[in-house]
Amino acid sequence: MAADKEEPEVAEQAPPAKTRLTAVVILSLLLGILLTLMFAGGIAYVQRSKALHAQLETVSGQLKEKSATLDEMKTQIEVLSRQMNLLKEYSIARSGAAARKKAA
Repeated sequence: MAADKEEPEVAEQAPPAKTRLTAVVILSLLLGILLTLMFAGGIAYVQRSKALHAQLETVSGQLKEKSATLDEMKTQIEVLSRQMNLLKEYSIARSGAAARKKAA
């Protein structure tokens, strides 16, 4: 009968080992999920970074084009301003000559 009492005690000690094993499995599963999420987040970050870099390059190119166009317009405005000044001087000189002819 003493042997019967010892056998149930052995059976009672087995479940704590299963509990530890279950905890290890659950923790490893959670770690795997966490690593998978981190990997997916890293991939998403890299893709967004590449897309933003491409947009930045596009905007930079457009800005350079608009800056060049602005410089050309400034040059044209300077040329037109000089022509206006020449026309004013010519007009003043011509009206002065016409006034002298009338006075004479």
